[in-house]
Amino acid sequence: MIRRSKLLALAALAPLVCAAVLSLTGGTAYACTCMPANPLDMVAGSDVVFLGSVVSYNDNSSDPVWDLQIDRVVKGEVGSRETVHGSEHLPGCGPYLDRFDQPIVVFTDDNDGRLELGACTPVPTADEFVDLVAGIGPTSGAGPPAAIMAGTYLASDLALLDGMGRTIGRTSIGVGYGRVAHCVGTTTAVHVTSGPDGMIGLIDLETLTITDRVPLATTNLPMFGARLVCIDNGATVISATGYGPEHPVVEITSMADPGGRSLVVQRSFDDVTRAIVHDTGTVFLLPMTVDAPLRTLDGRDLEPIAAGELSLPAGTSTLDADVSPDGSRLAILATVDGTPVEWDTGATHVLVVQLVDGLPTQQPVDVVELVDPGSTIFTPGRGAAMIIRWLDDDTWIIESQTATNNRIRVVTSAGEQLVDNVYAAWGRTYAAIPAGALRTAHGGVEIFTADGTTIDGDPAPVFGTGRGLWLAPLIDAPDFTYTPSTSDPNAAITITPVAAGTPSPRTSGLSMTTRVILAALGLAAVGAVSLMWKQRRYRLLYGE
Repeated sequence: MIRRSKLLALAALAPLVCAAVLSLTGGTAYACTCMPANPLDMVAGSDVVFLGSVVSYNDNSSDPVWDLQIDRVVKGEVGSRETVHGSEHLPGCGPYLDRFDQPIVVFTDDNDGRLELGACTPVPTADEFVDLVAGIGPTSGAGPPAAIMAGTYLASDLALLDGMGRTIGRTSIGVGYGRVAHCVGTTTAVHVTSGPDGMIGLIDLETLTITDRVPLATTNLPMFGARLVCIDNGATVISATGYGPEHPVVEITSMADPGGRSLVVQRSFDDVTRAIVHDTGTVFLLPMTVDAPLRTLDGRDLEPIAAGELSLPAGTSTLDADVSPDGSRLAILATVDGTPVEWDTGATHVLVVQLVDGLPTQQPVDVVELVDPGSTIFTPGRGAAMIIRWLDDDTWIIESQTATNNRIRVVTSAGEQLVDNVYAAWGRTYAAIPAGALRTAHGGVEIFTADGTTIDGDPAPVFGTGRGLWLAPLIDAPDFTYTPSTSDPNAAITITPVAAGTPSPRTSGLSMTTRVILAALGLAAVGAVSLMWKQRRYRLLYGE
């Protein structure tokens, strides 16, 4: 069966832009651009991967069909002859297997016995793929575990990283995409996917294995901009998603009991800019309306906490917030001039709220003014400050968005600007670790330090690469050592010969020639039966 995870993994690995425009002749012209994808990254999100040669082709533009002679298999079960359907064929985007006159590698989904190949799926030659596999080196991580990462790369979709963003170990849990969070104070993490095939599972970090995975108890778990937190030894998982004001509905889901995976409650807010989930289980609701109070919820049942409501300085309108690593302060990115924030405007100040046991205190809110922050995303060279993350207990990373790129500044909690608006690639999922802020960018991992230096992790960012990676720091994790669950975790891709004459495990695995012959025989049989019935009816009517 085709998995939504594969579709989203393909969307992350090889996004395409396909536009239809009217031509001068009145027809439709197509333009299509596929982002290059590393073929090794396709293995984890595919059901069946094999090396073979095209022997016949049915030129149907909406559903092309290829018959292939298979000589080697990478993943899944195949026979020596298989049929592949171009289920998502788009003009200019492919797939075009028939253009090859040499063995190729085919990445497919098994949709109830039908092998399907989507548009923009890379098609390397067999020799190219073998060379790529031979070039896979050992993991470079050496320090203690500091973060966990989800997303497809090098046949894996789950990795454990050290304090320098280098891979300690990687594995494939057969998902290919999703969100991940460390369960505070444990050696367990949680992995969540959404949609009709949504799953939630627990991961043993010591071996990178799934210990429990069941269907999600809701099909409506928005993941855009999600912040995921796992508490109570994995018994409660809280997801808060949504960005205001351009996406004004903030949705929060709380799930409990990993064994039964029952949905506790799901709430939506149209007066909240964002919901910030802390690892204590407190959910902070940032007000969208000017002069509205900061509110809090108990993440376990999403009920309001009366003692957690706090009035903010007059004229405040909020954009983003983050809790300091020691849990003592909430830094809120905001404006304080009484003007509501819009989709293209940024913050001018940072409000610092003191916390005790995860709740705001009634102490005065510190107001820190940003130096030359820029007013909108169109402000030349400055952009608009929209994202804030703690780099350490005394320093913030503030990310400004422009019309074409991101800019990062480093500011102390006293307002001193250490780094002013350095260029940064599009990135996400900042994770504060001892070496700096770990984040994903260009299909890799990098560390942004307090002096503005960027250090490549493993995998390193590569311009133009998209992998849909998601990071989460390990929070108060006990000391542990990663022990691979297999003898050689780096040999994640193996290529196995397929003997000639091996039958296909699929009912539709007959060659195209065989199917044509069977279809012709079937038609002949129907014709013969029809002729016999006509002759019998003639005899009954006319007595001959």
